[in-house]
Order: sequence, then C-alpha cells, then structure tokens
Amino acid sequence: MTTQTQTPRRAIARPERPPSVAAVGPWQPVARVGWGRRAGVYLARPEHSPPTLPPSYVVKLLLDETDAWSIEALRREAEVGRSVSHAHLVPVLSAHLDKPPYYLVMPRLSGRTLTVHVAKRRISTAMALCYARQIAEALAALDESGWTHGDVKPDNVVVSPEGHATLIDLEFARRRGQGQARQPAGEPALLGTALYMAPELAVGALAAGESTARADIQSDLYSLGIMLYEMLAGQRPFTGRTLPEVLRQQREGRAPSLRARCPWLPCELALLVRQLLAKDPLRRPQTAREVVRRLMALEMELLADR
Repeated sequence: MTTQTQTPRRAIARPERPPSVAAVGPWQPVARVGWGRRAGVYLARPEHSPPTLPPSYVVKLLLDETDAWSIEALRREAEVGRSVSHAHLVPVLSAHLDKPPYYLVMPRLSGRTLTVHVAKRRISTAMALCYARQIAEALAALDESGWTHGDVKPDNVVVSPEGHATLIDLEFARRRGQGQARQPAGEPALLGTALYMAPELAVGALAAGESTARADIQSDLYSLGIMLYEMLAGQRPFTGRTLPEVLRQQREGRAPSLRARCPWLPCELALLVRQLLAKDPLRRPQTAREVVRRLMALEMELLADR
C-alpha cells in the first residue's frame, strides 16, 4: 500500500508511524508490511497459534474507525474479493465490517511486486507478455462480473518465484459504468495512480467533489498498456515532476514509439501496446478477453521462434 512520492494516489500524506497492533479480532498481527493514510497491512496468524507458526495471512485494518468513506471502500473491496474468484486475483477470505475493528483477511502471497522486477530491468519479452496476459485474465474476470479494478500498476501485481502474477488491492474497484464516489470534503477526486491513469479519468481528476468519469474496462486496459510498455522498454511512456504535469501528459501526450526504443519487438506487439494507449477509449481493445487472446498468440509466436 505504500505509495511513491512522485505518483500520489491522492494529494494527502500518509502517517509517518502507523500504530502497532496487538490483536485484530481473532488474528495475531506479526509484522507490519504496508500502510496508507486509511489502512495498515499486517502479516498475521490465527489467534492461539504457536509463535513458531509462520504467518500465512494478511490483515488489512482500517485506521480511522469513524471515516465513513473508508468504511464504505473497505466494504466494496470485500464484496469484490469475495464475489470474483480467479487464480490471478487476490481473494478476500473473510471480513469484519459491521463494527470496529474494520478489517479484511487475505492470503499471504509469496514473491515480490512487479515494481521490484521492473526496477531491476530483468524482464524478458516473454515474461512481460506472460505477466501482462495473467493480469488481463484477472481484469477479464472482474469485467465479466461487472467490476473494474481502478488502479492497475506494478505495485499492485505480486509475482511469485514461479512466475505466477496476482492482481491485488481492490480499494478503487467500481461497478462497471459507475461514477467515482464523492470524496470527503476538501479532498481531491483523484482515485488511482496518476502515472497509470487513463486520459478519461485524468480529466478533472484534481477537482474537488464527484468526477463525471465512468468506470470501464477500457480504463483498466489503458493502465495495463502503460505497465506493459514499462516492462518492455524499461521506462514509462509518460513522466512528470508534478501531478498536474503527469495528468496533462496522460490527457494530451503521445507515447514514444515502442519500436523506436526496442526495435527487436514484434510489430504486432508494438501495435497492441499502441492501441492500449489510445487516448480515445473506443480505439482501445474493447474487452480484456481480446487482449488475453492477442497476448497468448504473441507468447506462442515467441515460443515458436526459439
């Protein structure tokens, strides 16, 4: 949940020292592994477990028990994580949402985030296709159940040592076609991460109140396109020193040619990335299943060429 300073989800600061927790309902927190302004994330084991038992669960605990917006977001996250089951989407195993403490329980995932792999620049074309295809499969499962993810980015993808990719963090999930929720008074309406945000969501993203943008699979696919470009080229197509600058590039900038940066890539792959990054959602692939099929075909082609 830790957010990089140059790509804030919202223009608000997280607490420097999240509180330590002795117990969360029937769970024993063992170590804090992440936090944001609204929630802390802890490795945990069931209560009364021996202290030698490795923690196999993750508890996401709401920090402010009076924040109605955060409670509603946690309830929505629980609804998505319990109703959409897919091998590449993190499940919510249980939740406590009727009264404090408010929390979710998820399985502990082995591996590291895709951000770590990108930073090391050790992602081959074959692995980039494999990771992108797995995330597209998770997005297809969400879309076919009537949901969008809302924050697709490397920080929200955990890759196991065996190469299994899991899409995590359903905090910004929305019903398909649903507008963004009204924010607490005085806070900006930026929901998501600017460097991976689709142009239609970037429009007016810093304005207070309720955004007119509607959640759609095409927005998630744009974010997937940014992520795929970054895996292949080793850098994102759009950068900026300030949040308004990043959002302006998302709305108006043209991504540098992927083939110019990586001339060895197949033309069909460069075409797919360019289509995913189209400013007009209607010019992007219209379903995640289409993206899965095209990525799978590219994987097979690459395998055949070896």
